[in-house]
Amino acid sequence: MIEKIFNGIEREVIQERYAGSYNKIEYDSRRIQEGDIFVALVGEMNDGHDYIDYAIRNGAKLIVVSKEAAVRNEEINILRVENTRKVLGRIASNFYDGPEKKLKILGVTGTNGKTTTAYILHTLLEDSAFIGSIGIETGGGIYPPVNTTPESLDIIRYAKEALENGKKYLVLEVSSQGIDNFRVEGLEFAGGIFTNLTREHLDYHKGMEEYYSVKEGMFRQLKDDGIIVTSIEDEYGRRIKERYRDALTYGYNSGDYRGKVLKLDLNLMKVRVDGPKGSFTLETSLIGEYNLLNIMAAIAMVEGLCGEGEALPERLRKISFVEGRMQIVEEEGIRVIVDYAHTEDALEKVLKTLVKCRGRKLYTLISGTGERYAEKRPGLAEIAERYSDHVMVSSNSPRHEDPMKIALEVAKGFKGLMSCSYEIEIERASAVKKLIHRAQEGDIILLTGKGHESYQEIRGVKNKYKEIEVVKEALMELKIVRGIDFSGKLFNKK
Repeated sequence: MIEKIFNGIEREVIQERYAGSYNKIEYDSRRIQEGDIFVALVGEMNDGHDYIDYAIRNGAKLIVVSKEAAVRNEEINILRVENTRKVLGRIASNFYDGPEKKLKILGVTGTNGKTTTAYILHTLLEDSAFIGSIGIETGGGIYPPVNTTPESLDIIRYAKEALENGKKYLVLEVSSQGIDNFRVEGLEFAGGIFTNLTREHLDYHKGMEEYYSVKEGMFRQLKDDGIIVTSIEDEYGRRIKERYRDALTYGYNSGDYRGKVLKLDLNLMKVRVDGPKGSFTLETSLIGEYNLLNIMAAIAMVEGLCGEGEALPERLRKISFVEGRMQIVEEEGIRVIVDYAHTEDALEKVLKTLVKCRGRKLYTLISGTGERYAEKRPGLAEIAERYSDHVMVSSNSPRHEDPMKIALEVAKGFKGLMSCSYEIEIERASAVKKLIHRAQEGDIILLTGKGHESYQEIRGVKNKYKEIEVVKEALMELKIVRGIDFSGKLFNKK
């Protein structure tokens, strides 16, 4: 069985004593059961090699390592490979009979718009599974996310479940760290979408060129007949087109797919899309010009894959919201919007949309993230001040940093415009409730930075926090909720 599992993978046999079968593969020693394979991964915080003894006590019969490990057990097998993380997906594929090879895998990468574009694509392709930052849907179950792009072993398992439930496509959000950490290693993509590239994750990557190079790596894993879709509105998207001449492009006024917003308010956006296969008008609850780009990217991929066009407007109407992305809660004329926007580019795009739809006053909550992107903190304040009547600076997972220090660094970006005031409230739930309690009919409250996330990380502890639930509680306190469920569903299809 070892020959099958490690087919095509260079390895060194350190010890071979067990001749039985294996039940499953795990990289978490706590999940190991009798007869399992344990693959020791080296991570940023933990090293799986330190948990080998624990895995053996739990019943592991094959240990896969990438460095020397003192193992005191003569009844198991031990193999060494050069990089356990790099081969994990290939081991899983061999073990589970390559389910990912029987699906058409569609990757979506970029800085902003990945989640929404991937979710739209998932909705338009009715026989698809979905893996992304808001969760996983395989047709057999819905699971909470851990990372935007899960470990390769998990992707293979989800692919297996999707295949068993009759899915033909797997839509996958692909992050730069996912690529860099070999989470998509060995996957062959039937299609890839590039949304844009803006300044983010530069605490991880050494610069924009490295960031772009890693992102572009996804397209080097496309099948020979794979379809590439890229934005002509983005500098790096145009570079993708230059590199891959057959790529389909989309943009507002140029590209293979072009779009125009015909009507926009907080409830509805009506747009026209012109493409190689014709033109059509559609209505959607996903508002904002940036969402028009996301919609066109998904349409281009669907038409490129299977030529479908007529059914797309009706399928798009099924999406009432994407969790944590311009998710609107409205009652008694007060609109509260929960959005993940945490970069300057994303924040400005959301605010520009709201200014076009604005009512009486626009309140905006912003926050800097602990141990992340310190250089962009003042920019958030500068942008929020430009479009808002009042800005609340709060906290977003400060981690081991002082949250007040972060907030003061954000506040350095305020220019003192007479048209906007600001205040600081570190406790996020209190900040949200203050804004809601202050709002009057016709006001808009934009809460940015948390979106779909379910925790606040403070000094190494992830404390439960769900923005949409805080909004619900605040509205209940105002006694303006009338039997409406604001809990939000992960996959909200009508």
